[in-house]
Amino acid sequence: GIVFISGKRHYSLDDVTVVYVDRRPDNYEIDDDCVVIESDNESGGYLAARCLIDKGCRNITMLYANNTDHNQKMRIAGYERALREQALAARTICVDTITAVAAAEKIREYIRAGSRPDGLVCTTDILAIGAMIGLRELGIRVPQEVRITGYDDSMLAALYNPTITSVRQSIEDMAQKTVDSLLERIDGGGKERAHHVLPVHLVERETTK
Repeated sequence: GIVFISGKRHYSLDDVTVVYVDRRPDNYEIDDDCVVIESDNESGGYLAARCLIDKGCRNITMLYANNTDHNQKMRIAGYERALREQALAARTICVDTITAVAAAEKIREYIRAGSRPDGLVCTTDILAIGAMIGLRELGIRVPQEVRITGYDDSMLAALYNPTITSVRQSIEDMAQKTVDSLLERIDGGGKERAHHVLPVHLVERETTK
């Protein structure tokens, strides 16, 4: 058996069990026997946006990376659903690369062009850190003037100052489900397509106080 982590390329290997973790393969819609294990990215985007709404934010912008990953698309969809429920306008900022430098630059451009969000939903913790750097350079305080959420609940989210509210994906549960699915297939547990979506939850910290 083979496990592919965070890769979109599809592999067709006769008589070899293939499990895709955290990304759907490119031909997911027509592949009849692939195994995909991912977290509930749509719910993650929703939880992040809902947190900001509940804190009183009404001008909420999403900062995301310019790629075609299904994960990013679903996080955006969840954000849009939360805003749609409250009849709030959805606004997005796209960065070319997932780096703090790129995020800081985009936020500075966005603010200087006249926009003034009171909440930012970022699709990774790295983008959230970059957003805070850009805001700090403009003299805008987090969370007093802008509240921010990240995604992944990485070590950086707990160590950065201020600490970052972030959506947590259970890597441990994902790993266990991967091993269980792989062994089940190897032991003859069927060849049909399997898709497992694992729950996420929001870890609240200082950026949304």
